[in-house]
Order: sequence, then C-alpha cells, then structure tokens
Amino acid sequence: MKLNSFKSQYTDLIPSEKKSLKSSIKEIYEIIANPIRNYIFFDLETLGMHPNAETDQIIEIAASVCSSFDTNDTIATFHKKIKISKSSEMIFDKNNVMRDVWIKRNSKFNSDITPEHILSMTKYSNNLDHAISEEVGIQDFLNFISKFENPILVAHNAGYDVKFLSTRANKVNLKLENYDVIDTLKICRYFFIPLLTSRKEYSIEKQIYNKLLYKTPRRSLSSKLGNVADALGINSSCWHTANGDVEMLRYVMCYICDFFKSNIDADIKKYQSININRKANRKKVK
Repeated sequence: MKLNSFKSQYTDLIPSEKKSLKSSIKEIYEIIANPIRNYIFFDLETLGMHPNAETDQIIEIAASVCSSFDTNDTIATFHKKIKISKSSEMIFDKNNVMRDVWIKRNSKFNSDITPEHILSMTKYSNNLDHAISEEVGIQDFLNFISKFENPILVAHNAGYDVKFLSTRANKVNLKLENYDVIDTLKICRYFFIPLLTSRKEYSIEKQIYNKLLYKTPRRSLSSKLGNVADALGINSSCWHTANGDVEMLRYVMCYICDFFKSNIDADIKKYQSININRKANRKKVK
C-alpha cells in the first residue's frame, strides 16, 4: 500500500527496485546480520489504509526485538490491542454516512472491503480485556522502541507501517524519530526471489519456487508474507494479526538470512533484471 499524502523521516537500508541491481547478496546479508544492532520486528493492523482519516485508526501493534535474525534470540516483545474510537464506531453503523465514505475511500484496495471484514481478518475480537486507546498504544510503543541502542525497525512493506505509525503519532502530538528501517518486502522481491529463481533447478529451491508461482499468465512469484511463509513450511495460520505476522516474519527472515549466507557470492543481476523488465511490461499493458 502507498501513503501518498504523507512524508515521514526514516532511513531505508534496503535499495529500491532499480538500485537493487547495484547491490549484492553479500551486501544485503551484512545489513541483516549486523551483531551491533538491535532489530525491532514490528507490525500494525489498521482499520483502513488512510492514516490521516479519523476513522482509519491503528487497532493492534506488536513487536519482537532481537540482536540477530536467529529466532531463538529474543530480547523483548510488545503487544497491544487498541480500542475502537468513537469516531471509528460510526463506520460500523450501516445507516451512518461515514460508513459509505469509508467504504468508498478504501474500496480501491479491495472492492469487497468492509470494517467488519477487517475485524474478522485480524481476529480483532480475541483478547480485548486489556485494550487501550490509540494514543496510549502509540506512546507505549514509542517508549518501548526508544529503550534500545542502535535500533533498526524491520517490517514487511515497512514504508506503509512506518508512515502510518508516524502519521497517527503526529495526530496526537507524538513523534516517531528518524530510525533506520529494513523493508523485508523489498528483500523478498529484489533479492530472495531472484536468488531462488537462479537456483530453481535444485530440488528444495524448485519446490519453494513452484509454491510461490502465480498460476496465471503473469508467471511471477508472490512476495506476500503469508505466501512466502507457506512456501517455506512456516505456520501462517495467524496471518493478518500483528503478533502472528511478527512471529511469522522472524521465521521467514531467519530462513532467508541462512539462504543468503549459503549463497553469499551468487550473482543474481540477470534475474533481478528479468523481474524489473516483467514489471515494466505489465505497467505498459495497464
């Protein structure tokens, strides 16, 4: 998802699509295997895709902190459910015009989307006994991440989560500091999938490749977190819950980190170029 209306300050450590051609597997591995950094894996679940809209609030925040991508190395965890605000309650009233506004605003992401669908998908009704207000939840999370030295925020489609968090923080006079960020979606798209493609003649890699392959004329591979987890044999049953996504992401990235280490000198530029050209051709068709 893109948040076009807001600019937040953060340093993206993973190169963009075109710049990825200038980066090697070794360089990316060194970013995700830095022993002097604290990696803060985090995820938000949100009630809509537009953080500037009063109704499109955060409904869950989770994080797990580690000093490496090893899933056995957990320093601290964070998990908060957020109460539905008075403003957001309006979109659950089928007679309220704000519901129609919300559906129209968010339907470009999913034509069948409803507020109830989001709550069901994110399993929101589970464990609400200690739910807190969005303002308190954001403040608690900012306090949590500020405790760690040399932090790096890690998220799948990190631009969305970081910008959403920063925008909602600003609305309650809070500020997300300028952190280094690792976008694992970029790692999957621009490095893991090209490396996987370069080795698809091998048995294990071929199985993973086939599981990620869209069964359409596009012939492209999925980088969605749950799909990657399924292909790697990682439990994805809690996909779209903040706590579940954080745990799943850590296991996915632990696997990818080991995969990179085992193929540290692989040259994937040919396969990166194929992906970029395929995407450019799809845009031309559209």
